[in-house]
Amino acid sequence: MPPSPTVSVIIPAYRITAFVAEAVESVLQQTRQDHEILVINDGCPDTDNLEKALAPYRERIRYIVQSNGGPGAARNRGLAEATGRYIALLDGDDRWLPTYMEEQLGGMERDETIDLLYPNSEVFGGGPLDGTLLRGAEEWRETATIDTLVEGTSVVNNVAMFKKEIARRAGGWDPEMRHAEDFDLWLRIAICGGRILYNPKLLAGYRIRPGSQTENVTSMYDGQIRTCQKALRNEALTARQRELLEWRIGWATAQQHLTAGKKALAAGDTAVARTHFQQAFPHAGSGKLRAILAGLSIFPAGTAALVRYFNKKKEPVCAD
Repeated sequence: MPPSPTVSVIIPAYRITAFVAEAVESVLQQTRQDHEILVINDGCPDTDNLEKALAPYRERIRYIVQSNGGPGAARNRGLAEATGRYIALLDGDDRWLPTYMEEQLGGMERDETIDLLYPNSEVFGGGPLDGTLLRGAEEWRETATIDTLVEGTSVVNNVAMFKKEIARRAGGWDPEMRHAEDFDLWLRIAICGGRILYNPKLLAGYRIRPGSQTENVTSMYDGQIRTCQKALRNEALTARQRELLEWRIGWATAQQHLTAGKKALAAGDTAVARTHFQQAFPHAGSGKLRAILAGLSIFPAGTAALVRYFNKKKEPVCAD
């Protein structure tokens, strides 16, 4: 690694032993090598195997061990240890394309007003979504304002690059948040005036695998609710921004009820399903949900069976 790297790459390591070598290799194969790599062992339960996987790279990485504190705590440790002016994120089961550093760092160096730049990513991992792009191919544009982050029209991904100073000014990650911790930081960066841009170039791979945090949908929505509740404490927000935050809380709560309703319906508990769907309807109502609610009132067993049939046919009639 260079003596004074421009970029500090933070890779949290927790239950990603099988993939971490691929992640590290993707950094070492960059066309621009002006960086240091910090791998944070966040109380990994299979540390022996993790260290065996990292053994070939130990002279080219900074390996840091701490007790388990969650993804936010691991990234905060990386932020505290980083010597570079910029921070680049890479989850231990994801990967960069070879030109990530060249394109991302080059973009931020050309325009010093950019505080955070996030690229396009492609799904991989052997599942049905492989090859799917997470974003469209829009031109570079300032997408992630407070409003667009809360609306969900801007979704900053976990391979972002940003100035170390802006992350520290925003307070870093909240270690108490185990879900939506990145959304929480991006929103605070926007609130403190950070300029966030989207780079439409495909520069990273996003792995979807069983057991990944994105599968815990209810907890993810809970993290969004907590993020918005925290943001509402900021007295500098406009009335419109407060309205959007209240809307996002209601929407995320409705998604939790929809998820719980679907689970109850699959288990044949039509009364519980109907209660959850009723609570979701004010914020996530649709024609399909209205029809399901009517059916559960008139003919619950038949409606539940019909919904299960169509969902098995991959034609979900109980969609968000």
